[in-house]
Amino acid sequence: GKFGFKCQFKCGCKNDGTCNPSDGSCPDGCNPKFYGPHCLLFNPFIYDPLGKLYTGTINSTESRKPCKPWTTSIFKQFFNYTGGQFADKSIPGAVCRNPNISAKNKTSPWCFTNINTLKEEKCYLSEGECPDGRFGPNCVDECHCQNLDPCDKQTGKCKECYDGWIGPACQKKCDAGKYGADCKETCGECKDDLCDHETGQCLNGCNAGWKGDLCNTKCIASWFGKGCSKQCGKCKDKSPCHHKDGSCVEGCEPG
Repeated sequence: GKFGFKCQFKCGCKNDGTCNPSDGSCPDGCNPKFYGPHCLLFNPFIYDPLGKLYTGTINSTESRKPCKPWTTSIFKQFFNYTGGQFADKSIPGAVCRNPNISAKNKTSPWCFTNINTLKEEKCYLSEGECPDGRFGPNCVDECHCQNLDPCDKQTGKCKECYDGWIGPACQKKCDAGKYGADCKETCGECKDDLCDHETGQCLNGCNAGWKGDLCNTKCIASWFGKGCSKQCGKCKDKSPCHHKDGSCVEGCEPG
């Protein structure tokens, strides 16, 4: 099953069970490789001592030293690694990589930290990583970035917000009467002033005299009322009636 904003998160329930569609919680517990209050944290390193399944983006070691790029050929030369032993280069960037069983018996993801001294260190992976779209401790917070782009896994900050959301982590809905990108659009003639904060579509229909999904189209001449479904009466000189209540602005035809 799926859950969360735009159903972008996959349930991590035991036996592929159904999760809560809102927060992803599992009534019978998590799948063995997931953990956390919403079964969102995925950490194969916990279950595979060699960490061979790790494909994340952690870019520092246990001592918090930054990893160096794997493209530096001096590493292979001085450590006598063969191409088959060298760390998985399928992930671009200077990040911790999957170890190879024969690569000097490495037992956890690791990286090089200094070219001059050629130091290699293990990486700290005990807490796992949040999936894209979640952040914070145990991944309990949800961000709403434009195009469902990932937010910062610690702060939740987005480059841009999804339409209808504002704030650093794009967690706040537009105020009533506003919608769209940066909440700059004003709702149309919606009944009870209620429109969808993302699309602007009126939730309870239009006020009398207006039509369309956004209720921003006035009734055409000779029609009025709810859904523009009523025809004007005999207005003087065939003039149009008021689009809301059908009253003849110029008065009625004689008789």
